[in-house]
Formats: sequence, C-alpha cells, structure tokens
Amino acid sequence: MRPPPPSSPEVEDDALDPPPKLADLPEGSPVRAWFEAAIDLDLEPAPARGPEPADDPEPEVDAARWFGPELLLLRERPPEVQPSDVGTSVDGPRLVILTRLSLHPVPGGDAVELELAGAGAVAPAIQAIDSNRARLSIADAGAVPGFLAARPARAEVEVVDVTRRGRVVEIEVEFGRGWSLREVTRLDNGARVRFEPE
Repeated sequence: MRPPPPSSPEVEDDALDPPPKLADLPEGSPVRAWFEAAIDLDLEPAPARGPEPADDPEPEVDAARWFGPELLLLRERPPEVQPSDVGTSVDGPRLVILTRLSLHPVPGGDAVELELAGAGAVAPAIQAIDSNRARLSIADAGAVPGFLAARPARAEVEVVDVTRRGRVVEIEVEFGRGWSLREVTRLDNGARVRFEPE
C-alpha cells in the first residue's frame, strides 16, 4: 500500500470572492429583492472627481484692498534715509549734551565770548530780561553736572544761573554797564556768544 502523496501547503488567497450575479440569487430572497430594487431606481451617476491636488495653494489675497496703494509702494520701494543735520535724527531732534561752559576775552580786542561746548551744534535763542541781563535758551539739549554748576565770571560779563527744564537748557547772563550782546555763532560742537562794549 502506497503512502498518500504529501499534501501541498495551503496557499492563502487574499483575493476577495467575486460578487454574486443576480441570476445566481434564489428567487424571493431578500438579497435579490434589494438588488432588483436598486437596479430599478433611476439614479444619476455621481460626477467624476478629478485627482486631488497634492497641496492646496493658499488663495491669492488682493493686497491693495488690505494695505492700500501707498503702503504697497513703500513696501516695494522703501524710503531712503537722508543724512540728518547736526542735532537731529531719523526719529526727531537728537538731544545734544553740553559739557563745558567757559568765558574768555577775545585776543586783540575788547570783546568777551561765552563758549558752550558739547556733542553737537546748538543755536541759543536770546531773551532780554532787562538792559543788563539776558537769557540764552538751548532747545533739545541736555547738560552734564559740571556744565550746570559752572558760573564763569569776568568784570564785563558773568553767568549768574544755569538750569535745565526738560529738553531746554537756560543760561542767564549779566553784563556790565556799557556792554551788550552782539552776536551768536553756531559751532560744530556748540555755540559762541559774543559781548562787546557799546
């Protein structure tokens, strides 16, 4: 008696069974009735959908509606920053710090000059208090303690007070009888005030 041939290993088939045909379904079965009802319905096929894009691009935004044409022009062509004058900056007036206040005679003449030295040019405004007293006001300026404490004096001209009020430095000057304030010269590092006899 021959031994039975070795059985071949079963091969798993992952393929799905084909769907049953309508004719193979028994008459009167609920499954056949369901299929017949579906065939009798007049259903329009769903429209075919195109392939989904890999990455949906963001919708375009009308930048002119959001920002306005003026800001768009600025974005395309930023304004060029021009070199600022001494004593100014892009954000507004720069605070010029005054560091030294001195009084000295002019060589070869009878004039006396009051010199204000600092980190930039200043333009003192003159206000007459009386016939022998004047106030110099320097806007957008600060001063070191040594400048505020300085009281240079000569027989002809004397600084009697130096104060700072916010961004304004004020210098009060008293000059002798027969003397007067003649001119103010703006310097790269401050200003010079000239006093002369009448």
